[in-house]
Amino acid sequence: MNDFYKEIYRHYFKTGKLNLKYNNGNFEFSDYLNLFGCVSLTQLPNNLKISCDLYLYGCTSLTKLPADLEIGGDLNLRNCTALTKLSNNLRVDGSLYLIDCVSLTKLPANLKIGGNLNLSNCIALTQLPDNLNVGGNVNLYGCPALIKLSNNLKVGSYTSLTKLPANVEIGGDLYLDGCTSLTKLPNNLKVNGAIYW
Repeated sequence: MNDFYKEIYRHYFKTGKLNLKYNNGNFEFSDYLNLFGCVSLTQLPNNLKISCDLYLYGCTSLTKLPADLEIGGDLNLRNCTALTKLSNNLRVDGSLYLIDCVSLTKLPANLKIGGNLNLSNCIALTQLPDNLNVGGNVNLYGCPALIKLSNNLKVGSYTSLTKLPANVEIGGDLYLDGCTSLTKLPNNLKVNGAIYW
């Protein structure tokens, strides 16, 4: 945990500001927090709340996120190559960037992202969680192990989606509203519920 505090001080000296409060066991930042490239950072404190963006791009030793992490803006975890899972009660009001998180195997159930979800090159990811709710676009480019989309997948708009991966199985409903570039569905697509397109 000492690496987290070192990075907080580095952030303060770099930006000249640190809007940090410790309230009833919770760390609360009222500004963005940029911990870009902190390769020694292995964990964050529990009950962390950031009202703006959190940048953890290139934190290659970070293996997991803390319980009850709340981000009021975007969460950028690009190239966090040791990250294997996200916390169960993760809340991201903006976009979630998990690009090149090559060890990430799954996402928590009932995950709600207010903006976009980018999972590009998450090569170990095999399925999306049930009741995944994304307010914007979902990018699944370069996810060769992904064979199952979530039950009741909801995507706000994905106008650039042209095809779904082969051998996809969805246990519930598939919502493709706003997917204007998608012209056909794969023959081997299995959807146990309804398709809204």
